[in-house]
Amino acid sequence: MGRDDDHFVFNAPSSSGPRQWFAYYRRQLAERPRQTNFVVSYVLSAIGDMSAQLLEAFRATADESPGFDLRRNFSLATCSSLWNSVVLCSWFAMLDRYMPVRTWKTILMKLGASQILLNSIVYVPYFFMLHGILMGQAIDEAWNHLCDKHLEMLTRAWCVFIPGYFLMFAVVPLDYQVLWISVVSLFWSFVAGNLDTFGGNDAAETVGDVLETLNPINYAGRIGTIRRY
Repeated sequence: MGRDDDHFVFNAPSSSGPRQWFAYYRRQLAERPRQTNFVVSYVLSAIGDMSAQLLEAFRATADESPGFDLRRNFSLATCSSLWNSVVLCSWFAMLDRYMPVRTWKTILMKLGASQILLNSIVYVPYFFMLHGILMGQAIDEAWNHLCDKHLEMLTRAWCVFIPGYFLMFAVVPLDYQVLWISVVSLFWSFVAGNLDTFGGNDAAETVGDVLETLNPINYAGRIGTIRRY
């Protein structure tokens, strides 16, 4: 990274090997963590929704195929990247500052604070309001959906992120925790969408249906289809 006319700019590595790119990522993360996490989270979230939409189109018939919803993709990626880069960066740093030692007690305390306080009180309202507005809903319409679906969305998110956060607080270094959560979201979206598409048997389809029901990214996409322009 360097300066160009008093503006920060990203300088890509001179070589394209994995080690060089990872070193470049670590350097950017150390020098400008919020911007780096914003870019990474946006890209991963966009890829996750893109894969979900492609799978939806694959399963749909020719008459049912809705086409690619660019607005939904932009909305979900924006919600994810803003949350991860602004809120989670500060939240994880605060938890690490007050509970720096990893023990079973601190892991469970961080998990409880993140899921019971942050996600239930802040994240779910944030998501419903911002995603709804970006999808063209009026503020009162987005608020009504929040009131109707808050608990449902929260329980689905817990099914994904409680185990993800537990592993993160147990083994993932602080610098890579936002990246971990972004990858968990991407991986879950891909796996949940693929199980019932390519399972090939009733058992796999049943598991896939359950996982897709619990998948907050696919659920968020269905929220986004309430009103389109």
